[in-house]
Amino acid sequence: MILFHLLVVVIIWTMKKKLLYGLCLFFLTFTQAQVTLFTDFTDGGNKKETLHNIWSVANRISPTNGAGVRPDVDVNLVRMIGGVKKKVNGVNVPDLAFDTVTYDEDTRTYVYNWMPLISRLDNIVNSHTKIHQLVLDQVPWAFQQGYNFIPDGQPYNGIDFKESERITIYGNALPPKDKIAYSEFIKAMMQKLIDTYGEALVLSWRFRVGSEIETPDHWRGTKQDFIDHYANTEKAVRAVLLNATIGVHTRDPEFLYKNGIEKNYKGEPFASFAKELIEYSYDNDVRYDFWGVSDYILINIAKFRDISGKYNKLYAPLLNHPKWNTNATLDLMEYSVVTTMTSPDGGYLTCNTAHTTAMNLAFTHMFYKNEKHRLDGIFRWGQRPNTIDPPSIETVKSMVGKTRYETEILGIPATSTNKLDQYLIKKPDLVSLKSGFDRKGTPSRTLTTASYNAYKNFTDFSAFEFNETKEIITTSRSDGGLGSVVILNTKIGPFEFKKFEFRQESTLEEVQTAYNGAINLPGILEAENYDLG
Repeated sequence: MILFHLLVVVIIWTMKKKLLYGLCLFFLTFTQAQVTLFTDFTDGGNKKETLHNIWSVANRISPTNGAGVRPDVDVNLVRMIGGVKKKVNGVNVPDLAFDTVTYDEDTRTYVYNWMPLISRLDNIVNSHTKIHQLVLDQVPWAFQQGYNFIPDGQPYNGIDFKESERITIYGNALPPKDKIAYSEFIKAMMQKLIDTYGEALVLSWRFRVGSEIETPDHWRGTKQDFIDHYANTEKAVRAVLLNATIGVHTRDPEFLYKNGIEKNYKGEPFASFAKELIEYSYDNDVRYDFWGVSDYILINIAKFRDISGKYNKLYAPLLNHPKWNTNATLDLMEYSVVTTMTSPDGGYLTCNTAHTTAMNLAFTHMFYKNEKHRLDGIFRWGQRPNTIDPPSIETVKSMVGKTRYETEILGIPATSTNKLDQYLIKKPDLVSLKSGFDRKGTPSRTLTTASYNAYKNFTDFSAFEFNETKEIITTSRSDGGLGSVVILNTKIGPFEFKKFEFRQESTLEEVQTAYNGAINLPGILEAENYDLG
């Protein structure tokens, strides 16, 4: 096996202060290399933020029986107010069972029905799963009232949507026709939530408007349609709950759908709304408290796995805009490492090899390195009650609460093999894929029944575990500075990672101070009352 030689140099100040630091070192190369990491804990400029848990939120779409997630994660609830679809005899039709409002043709009024929302929220709240975010994305079907639709095949007239745009793969992707009625609906919903759960609990939830809004199947309206919709919703929410936390979910700031070929009903390409939404919000006293983007990493395509450019692609254009709200936080609201977005059995296919570990660790590094820009959390799909976090994320979570120190890296940094990697390498004769599937994908979906059974029984792989704590002796600094130096030499194989955690539970030297303060003389001086240290 090719080994990476790692030299860790840590300078520790051992006087006065009790130290508790954690370092997680990630290696992402495939050739023999020596990497040196250098950290000086005596340099205040290296001291950064306390690490928080960026992997704490799971996405869930319209759950009906509780959130269905592990107890250690919070939940982001998608498509909860209606506007979803179902298939009847293979045809997409509105699923009105989830809608919270209907339109009465006789009275020409909107009639609210909160039961579909409250019953689902009750199941989550009563299960003690923490709601992180409630998404106001697909608009209920009643708000298509008043639209005229053009038959497919005819050109747009700049006013009406086409018949085929009534229902998309996600449901209702049209903006509400009656904006005033929608504002009143949102106000009524917020009041219902407060009346049911109390203002304090509702204030702890975030409210997101939209999901990947530049994607046509999520939003068939124009850029300005959404800006108006966001402003209308934001003001309606705050009219009832002034201090509510409200934000948005877009594609990356340079997004252009299908290279600009497909156009909306106004003849405009589906492209990023970011610049215009930031400017409108700044100029019109509209506030976003958070902003989320998505990133699905197609592991077989080089440009998607280029981690070095992710920050500049996803976040820098937002943060660098002169009208950006510097108080807003940033999230990655949909994230997954996949082999394809169109699997033969439907949907995307999650990557199950160590490539995902590399991406998880790289994104963790990007978030922690840029915490000063208020990068906050990464939301994941899955996280069901019977699942566990992968070793990479488990390792990161073990460092939460510790102080991050900037590390200088000399050499070329690579991450870990897992059970699927080892199975593919050591049992190639037993690897049999279903037609059309990628060998990096989820084994239960990609492998034939016989091969999957063999995989489940396969145990010849390197288990993830931490070594016991070891004591080390420091050496004096060669530069004459305070403190001492710890040098660690270690070797790791390609696609592995190691975590080094440094703890000093007691100091080596103490500064002498007077015992209980100075004693005035003349007076009584007890023999044991000398000084501390």
